[in-house]
Amino acid sequence: MRYLIVYDISNDRARNKISTKLKKYGKRIQYSAFEIEIASKEIERLINEMEKLIDNTTDSIFLFPLSSYLIQCIIKLGKVDENEVAL
Repeated sequence: MRYLIVYDISNDRARNKISTKLKKYGKRIQYSAFEIEIASKEIERLINEMEKLIDNTTDSIFLFPLSSYLIQCIIKLGKVDENEVAL
């Protein structure tokens, strides 16, 4: 399954750990946004690992599932490096 994951994490160390984890599954499409491909059984493990790294009072992570239909409907504006976007 593909996901768009966006985050706002205040702690540099936690933010770096999150981005390192996400790079294993996909590509960074903006500074705090990744598109990843991950098996459904692995997403729960990733969620649990990320939950342990963040401060629930200040940080946020959003995971948006992307269907094949939605991927085809994505509109890109401005500078987009097609080699960096895993679509």
